[in-house]
Amino acid sequence: MAAKINISVPDELQKRITDLGISPSKLYQDAAKARADREEALQKARNEEMPKGEEMENIVERLRKEKEELVGQHEKWGNMEGVNFAKTYDYEALKDAVDLAQKVTAFYKENDYIPWDMVGKYHKNDDVYTYLIENAFEGYNIESNKDDTNSLKEGSAKWMLGWCNGVLKFWNELPEDLRK
Repeated sequence: MAAKINISVPDELQKRITDLGISPSKLYQDAAKARADREEALQKARNEEMPKGEEMENIVERLRKEKEELVGQHEKWGNMEGVNFAKTYDYEALKDAVDLAQKVTAFYKENDYIPWDMVGKYHKNDDVYTYLIENAFEGYNIESNKDDTNSLKEGSAKWMLGWCNGVLKFWNELPEDLRK
């Protein structure tokens, strides 16, 4: 047997529910179940001890995988932004971006990190710097992602590396006479 409950909703919400053909009873049941499940999970978590042994190892493995996927996503976003920059900016800005990209990728290959000064203070071309500030440093929050050695943190470094690779990928597709 199911309990009957009366609930009040604003007229506008009731109209939307009715217009969409949503069952109010089913809607409430789904919402109530989701909330009860969430509350029970929180209570259980508060009462449980820290995971140990194999359970903790599985959690650590899952978190490492999630971190790797997130860092990989940063590199993909950077690559997309690098290609976008290369497609839309003028020749002088593109050449300067290629110069920066070559320096960054070479440094990263040798040292496995990117110093902030290499990127954050690059002023050879204001278009390059402005694009990086607006799209990377602010849009992807890279400026705040420096570690205590003043190097870009892992996700930010991968974004910058992706951006450099995107610029270089585009550059290398151009006819040779343009790349001189």
